[in-house]
Amino acid sequence: MRALHAGELGFAFQPIVAAATRQPAYWECLLRVASDETTPIGGTGMIGAVERLGFAPALDRRTLAMSLALLERAPAAALSLNLSGITVANRAWLAVLTRGLESDPALGRRLIVEITETAALGDIDESRRFVDRLRELGVRVAIDDFGAGHTSFRNLMALKPDIVKIDSAFAAGSAGAGRSRDLVQTLTGAARDHGWAVVAEGVRADEDEAFLIAEGVEFFQGGRYGPPRIEEPWSR
Repeated sequence: MRALHAGELGFAFQPIVAAATRQPAYWECLLRVASDETTPIGGTGMIGAVERLGFAPALDRRTLAMSLALLERAPAAALSLNLSGITVANRAWLAVLTRGLESDPALGRRLIVEITETAALGDIDESRRFVDRLRELGVRVAIDDFGAGHTSFRNLMALKPDIVKIDSAFAAGSAGAGRSRDLVQTLTGAARDHGWAVVAEGVRADEDEAFLIAEGVEFFQGGRYGPPRIEEPWSR
């Protein structure tokens, strides 16, 4: 929490690229804490600790404010932001978002909020209302790590996301026979029917990439397409 109060939080930015052009469509904000050597640290371990200590809502409000400030001063930026499962449907977080968009509602159209599949399933009715409110504000919603939580497609359709991100455990190796291939084909078929964009995470092999493109995957994310970088990429 010292970093939260001392203003030591920052982002690294990882591109989500269009399959057709390999050009960034938007960037995911990955939270980092600057060490004394100014090298970024953080990520999954830090977020897990923050959730266990009960600081996730405050951290999520801070990172939301940071993201809105970035969008305000960088008209070329479109950003996605991860939301802790503890904060899904949090009224204080929604209040920060609503106030942040009052002066310029158009900022919401360049913001994507990512909710993990498992978090969204915690209370499907509450999650649906939360997603509906975000979309009323012009903010797009992505379901992250799809496949990891073994949700039903009925629940996914109830949430009506704008984007579904295939978990890397299924995207990598999807060209082969088996469960990964079946999940991808079912998801991309549903995406065509319901207007969802699909992002594949963690693809490493050419054959998986070709299969995913043939199935209608529109975007990719991972080291193959661009690592997280501290520099603001839209300024280059």
